[in-house]
Amino acid sequence: MSPRMRGGPRRRGRLVGMATCLAAVAGTLGTARAHVEPGELVRETTALVAGHPDDPRVHLQQARAHRAARQWTAALDALTAAAARGADADEVAAERAVVLLAAGRPALARRELDRLLARRPDAFGARLQRARACLALGRPGHAARDFARAIPGMPQPRPEDVIAWHEALLSVGRGEQALTALDAGMARLGPIVSLQLPAVDIEVALGHTERALARLDALLARTDNPAWIARRGDVLARAGRRDEARTEYVRARSLITSRHRSAHGRGFAELDRRLDAALASLTRMETRP
Repeated sequence: MSPRMRGGPRRRGRLVGMATCLAAVAGTLGTARAHVEPGELVRETTALVAGHPDDPRVHLQQARAHRAARQWTAALDALTAAAARGADADEVAAERAVVLLAAGRPALARRELDRLLARRPDAFGARLQRARACLALGRPGHAARDFARAIPGMPQPRPEDVIAWHEALLSVGRGEQALTALDAGMARLGPIVSLQLPAVDIEVALGHTERALARLDALLARTDNPAWIARRGDVLARAGRRDEARTEYVRARSLITSRHRSAHGRGFAELDRRLDAALASLTRMETRP
């Protein structure tokens, strides 16, 4: 590849695609190959390298196959080979950081990502990986800042990325900002349960009873889930609204009873026991002198 091609518009376009898709790259080698065993991927890419030893793309593919197989040293060696054959330096750096982070070497991963982001501050996927490296290094404040820049710029953030962002903020005592992060995620992904329920917890912790109830009501408008009804009872009980809490606990138990013969109803046994305890606790509070 000529220097002109590496520095021209085609390279810049490739870098933007690499940067914004790095989170997906960090997971698998692609949906088309997701069902293939890592060992088979290694064999296939090794054969490709043997047939095309000077092609940097096949060395990159081999590096990703080794990463999928958790063969960290082999993955790093393949990346070195790709770089020596003219692979894009930023693409190699991004993949090397993913390997180092997966291998439990977050300090080295962060160093790699620091250099990459100095050149490409708009590499949102790389910024996301640096946030995860910061979490692994015990620096949630730094992680939160990177999450805040990465996730809004990504074409399709994952719920688990949003959850990690909000947890980083919670760990440094920023509850309101953590709630904002969850809402920002839901603005992109929809009101999914894995984001809405943590938002309920934060609303309760902040004393926002009505807002917590409204979030639960939005979930319950989609389906009558006994666990969410029980959670509604918990919110009311914590707010001192015992009669309303009792009504919700009884409603949740009635739903469990009506479903106990179904296959999914068996999973509510623990919830049923918790409801017993909650109702007993309300009774004790009401009988205290």
